[in-house]
Amino acid sequence: MIAIGIGSNLGDSLWIIERVILCLKGLARAESFLSSSVWISSPVNCPPGSPNFLNSVVLFELKNNLTPPELMAELQFLERKFGRSKTDVVNAPRLIDLDLLLFEDKSDQWSGLQIPHPRGHERLFVLKPLQELVPELIWPGTKKSVSQLISELDTNETIEKLQIQT
Repeated sequence: MIAIGIGSNLGDSLWIIERVILCLKGLARAESFLSSSVWISSPVNCPPGSPNFLNSVVLFELKNNLTPPELMAELQFLERKFGRSKTDVVNAPRLIDLDLLLFEDKSDQWSGLQIPHPRGHERLFVLKPLQELVPELIWPGTKKSVSQLISELDTNETIEKLQIQT
């Protein structure tokens, strides 16, 4: 199972997230693809005045044999396709941010890419959408489920499910 975190806090974030999810479906075995609701979350470690984020998480099995670095290259391609540009400002507002959170049961590092994501289990904006899909999933290296991690998390983050009008 692959878990990817999706975030946006610039532009038409909901539209961007919906389109990125459609693109990510192209990497997945169709029957395995799950996507969370969209959540509104406060910015974490971002420059002062940064707007709230919209976040989602997708889970799937790859339909091909990409390695973690190859999948990360695909994610970076999607980020560029949807308008993300390079900046020297850490955690600056962005049109799209794709984080490779989990890659099967791997725990490893490749040229700066660390699996599982080194801070994913400490971020409510990752854990709440993930809990919606797989609450009992054990986060690698913690021996704790997503739900347990949330219950033990000490954070001032705010997060709520986006209510979409249909």
